Amino acid sequence: MPSLNHAKVIQGVEKALEGKHEDFIFEFLKAYGTSAATLKRLKLGDRSRNLATAPGDIAISRDFYFREVSPSANLAQHLAEIRSSSVFCANRIRFILVTDF
Repeated sequence: MPSLNHAKVIQGVEKALEGKHEDFIFEFLKAYGTSAATLKRLKLGDRSRNLATAPGDIAISRDFYFREVSPSANLAQHLAEIRSSSVFCANRIRFILVTDF
């Protein structure tokens, strides 16, 4: 991963929050330096890049796990579920984002 510029990350995250809801996670990952090729493969549903097994989830080996849940969902319960999953343990995921955004 290339070095991150704090101001560019903030601008990228703001853009992700202002953009289309369905593009949030891709803009968020872009802000943190995820390559365009990886983002394209994730958008296309490439199972070799997205290691998540649950529909709608995104998991990148040794990096990131994302899950969007309904506004009434228990975020802590979903976080615990991800942390105990085989995908999380086997792929050494460093960051988890569970949101009802």
